[in-house]
Amino acid sequence: KPYKISIVSDRGSFFVSSFWTQLCQQLQISRDLSTSFHPETNGQTERVNQILEQYLCIVDSIHISQDTPDGKLSIKLQSVQQVVKEELESEIECFKKYADRNRAIPPDFQPGDKVLLASKNLKKKQDPPRSSQKDACDPLKF
Repeated sequence: KPYKISIVSDRGSFFVSSFWTQLCQQLQISRDLSTSFHPETNGQTERVNQILEQYLCIVDSIHISQDTPDGKLSIKLQSVQQVVKEELESEIECFKKYADRNRAIPPDFQPGDKVLLASKNLKKKQDPPRSSQKDACDPLKF
């Protein structure tokens, strides 16, 4: 394959099923699962899909309206491909601005600094009662 194929999906039961896992392995497709802590992943994917659907409709209408033989379709697709690329780059920049607008500037940690790790999303072997849980683990060395 001249390019890598990957699928970004949520963690729905279909996308994590053994059938889907085996199918992706057989077809050498990388599965990138989004998480509930990064919701912008799904929004960006949905927007990209929407743009691609619009351009596929355009390509299909060009093909039908001009009775373009399949051999010449690739020539017409080059200009559409360039427009799609530019639109996607524009949308990616828009999503980045949207995702970054409330994002805090990360602190400048140096080796040896101690940091606190939020533990609310960490799985523990045995969860103690909620009232006795701490919001953070003990300080960790960076």
